[in-house]
Amino acid sequence: MSQANKVEEPQARESEGVLGRLFGRGGHEAAGKATLELRDIQGLSTEEASAMLRVKDQTLKSRLHRGRLILRKQLADFAGGLSMHRPIYGT
Repeated sequence: MSQANKVEEPQARESEGVLGRLFGRGGHEAAGKATLELRDIQGLSTEEASAMLRVKDQTLKSRLHRGRLILRKQLADFAGGLSMHRPIYGT
């Protein structure tokens, strides 16, 4: 096992655990979770991720958008309803 794999394995398991708790285990949420994992965590391109999931690019983009919305809602609920779009400075 290479040094890079030793580092990536725990990170992959940790991200899987966090996403699993946020998304649950079934249906559209699971598709969104897999898409987020490939695109936002592993850094794959749309083409690479859609090939791995065996879906069209546009389907992957839709799932990614839906997954990000679900994640945003779950994080807002977790953070006590804080808005992710609230300005840091100003009124």
